[in-house]
Amino acid sequence: MKKNEIAKNLSTIKKELKAAHLIAVTKYSPVEDVIAAYQSHHYDFGENRVQDLKEKAEFFAKENLKKVRWHFIGHLQSNKVRELYKIPNLYAIHSVDSLRLLEELIKHENDFAGSELKIFFPSEYFPRN
Repeated sequence: MKKNEIAKNLSTIKKELKAAHLIAVTKYSPVEDVIAAYQSHHYDFGENRVQDLKEKAEFFAKENLKKVRWHFIGHLQSNKVRELYKIPNLYAIHSVDSLRLLEELIKHENDFAGSELKIFFPSEYFPRN
């Protein structure tokens, strides 16, 4: 996809969504496409594999692309928490789906390299009345 196409598509989507927050999932996307979206002023990207997120985040850090906010989406294995916490510009972890995982996140919170981290829980933990 060309840079102009990405910019046009992102702009259209953002206008339609208004108050919603768009996270572009970059699974299987080459880093060049992610950079094109970033250069089109989109800064929130999601990955569901720690290793893929790490590679893209380190590339962005090396290129001094600081506005990016990385989201880990999907299932997180407890043994990957420490590695995830070291990822530059990690902004959020989505779908913390077990008490064990939450305890692991808390246990290793001092390994977190950033300043603030958002953690999301599945809606079934907070049923509506």
